[in-house]
Amino acid sequence: AWDGSSNIVITTMMNQPNGASHSVSSFYGYSTSCSAPRTIYHYQDATQFTPANCTGGNASTSAYRPTITIYTMGCMAPASCAAPTIMLDRVTVDTVEISWIPGFQENGWDLYYKEDTAADWTLEASSLATNHYTLTNILPMRNYLLRIVPDCGGDSVFAQAAFTTPCVPVTDLPFTEDFENFVASSTSGSPITDCWHRGTSYTYSSYPYLSTSYAHSGTHSMYFYNPSSSYYTYLALPAMDAPVDTLQLSFAAYITSSSYTLKAGVMTDPEDFSTFTSVATIAPAATNTWEMFEIPFNSYTGEGRYLAFASDDSYTYMYIDDVEVSIIPNCPRPREIAVSNVTQTNATISWSDTSNSFFEIEYGPTGFTRGTGISVTSSTNSVTLYGLTHSTSYDVYVRAFCTLSDTSNWSFVTTFATQCGIIDSLPYTQNFAGWGAGTGARPACWTS
Repeated sequence: AWDGSSNIVITTMMNQPNGASHSVSSFYGYSTSCSAPRTIYHYQDATQFTPANCTGGNASTSAYRPTITIYTMGCMAPASCAAPTIMLDRVTVDTVEISWIPGFQENGWDLYYKEDTAADWTLEASSLATNHYTLTNILPMRNYLLRIVPDCGGDSVFAQAAFTTPCVPVTDLPFTEDFENFVASSTSGSPITDCWHRGTSYTYSSYPYLSTSYAHSGTHSMYFYNPSSSYYTYLALPAMDAPVDTLQLSFAAYITSSSYTLKAGVMTDPEDFSTFTSVATIAPAATNTWEMFEIPFNSYTGEGRYLAFASDDSYTYMYIDDVEVSIIPNCPRPREIAVSNVTQTNATISWSDTSNSFFEIEYGPTGFTRGTGISVTSSTNSVTLYGLTHSTSYDVYVRAFCTLSDTSNWSFVTTFATQCGIIDSLPYTQNFAGWGAGTGARPACWTS
């Protein structure tokens, strides 16, 4: 809406990503009138922009900062009928609030819209006398085009804008994803399954992406890679309708070398990694084997609705599979199962649950079917198992009795091996089942 004579001031902030070098932190601007173009140079500070706090400079271009070129067209008089400037003020799953600045002195407009792949436009409103409108009859997860046509110019003068409606938040829980039919290739800029979001500052590929190298179930998992603490990689789930502090996230994780970690957290904007808040750190205890994790988000106090996996402070090389989001149960399963004081015949099992006073523990040789093992009980959050066989791997599960009628789910399996001893009973057999695969995966007391 320039009137042809007033000064225009345009400033650009030098804010390059990835630590690109520049000499000073400042604003560069270009101020012009019809008769006296000039350049101004202004250091960044807290004062309001006025000519008094600017110093003269010379117009130039630089390889280190963007360049703006202004064509004044000889200060031509504005057209008598011009296209408006469209602003999209709020986009929801089924509405968009639209406003616009008249191109000149127009006072009536027609508004059209369509999905971006549609052939024909739909006339939503004609001869609008106000420069704002709320479009309501649209669908979630769609790409749309808007067109606003002033009444004065026929069909040749118009402004157009594009927008995408967001996804509908997840309402049906548990929400699961096994990545078998997921879309997320390693090609830079490639799409991802609708309503999921991913990002990385390491630009050589699109991380994370689908992998067939390892899988907890089926043939696919999501592969996370982050080369150092200077970068970030993340995957955000669809928005959840339920408050995040009522949810828990469970999944399987796999690492091929020790010390790899990943974070589980929440994002308020799945396209802006700076909105990520970490809730827990995922640190598998063993390599070359899938380990189950369950993370409650009851400690989260923010407004985010997007659960997310992320790496932003360390070198990461990890696979994730069989993700599930569910409501935190009234009687949660025992977590952080630990094994200590292992001998040839004994082992102490402990867990994190200290709010309940009765637990059942079931154990048996690795791979046993739950319900066929040996069951013991405990009134504290630990128990010592006796009478074990040396040189043997065991699986152990724990569940809590919150009340006589409310029992938790069984904990995820924890595997341990008793200390090695002399084989004193023949025949001795080993079928190599249940030991995982890859370097270092072998039966207890075997070496390679």
